[in-house]
Amino acid sequence: MAWARDGGRSALVSVCGLAALVAACGSDAGGGAAFEDGGLTDVAHADGARTDGSGDDAAEPSSCQPASVATFRPTAYKPASGAYQGQCTAAQIGAFYDACLGPSATMATCAPYLGSSATGANAACGACILSRSDAATLGPVIAHASTVSVNLAGCMELTDPTGGLLCAKAYQAADQCEDAACELNCPVSDMASFDRYSQCVMQADTGGCAPFVAPTSCANAEADGGPASVCFAGQSFHDLYEAVAPLFCGVAPPTDGGSGPDAGVVDSSVGGDSATD
Repeated sequence: MAWARDGGRSALVSVCGLAALVAACGSDAGGGAAFEDGGLTDVAHADGARTDGSGDDAAEPSSCQPASVATFRPTAYKPASGAYQGQCTAAQIGAFYDACLGPSATMATCAPYLGSSATGANAACGACILSRSDAATLGPVIAHASTVSVNLAGCMELTDPTGGLLCAKAYQAADQCEDAACELNCPVSDMASFDRYSQCVMQADTGGCAPFVAPTSCANAEADGGPASVCFAGQSFHDLYEAVAPLFCGVAPPTDGGSGPDAGVVDSSVGGDSATD
């Protein structure tokens, strides 16, 4: 089985799930979604309508081309926030998807998990699941400037802390290059603009980002029965979310005779200094 990046984030992003998660490109100085008290402001609806009154910010097709990445250098690896943090029940993980990522997600449905009105266990679960792309450590879902993605790099790190970590670093570096090439030129607000963004990423992958994309072929071995194969369970955003979110934020499965979790995750502390460059 060969795992394809599918144009970078195209297999990893729920376009409908832009609702309640993705802020307008440039809405915050850090280049990520704008947070308020741990949640998001200035949110795009699933149908592409925006809530900040500024209209459609999608780039014109002619301007949606990869930017030069001749001087791009990836940042130091951002490790996974940790395995089996116990912040979400299985029910909460499913409910978070429906409320914040699914086709019916809105600001109102997502409010119990993200933002100033989120409290208690739901707020803790939401904070575990969603991370800004500029955070020091990353959870299972990453909010970029105008897209969200499943943290496959972090999943490989947690499920295969030795060989998988090298592949995770390669995967994250390629993601960063794609962001540098296409995030500002191709902001996403609806399906049409997402298609343009995906085309931009595919051009970048065979152009300026090719030196960073080539090493991600290591994911093929992981996907094909490797220790991190769970990270590549299915091709849809929902499938990947259901596989990865419990690994980060759920409760550890029962141990096998006291010798470790059945799922093979050997170190819930992964994500600390030992995983950095």
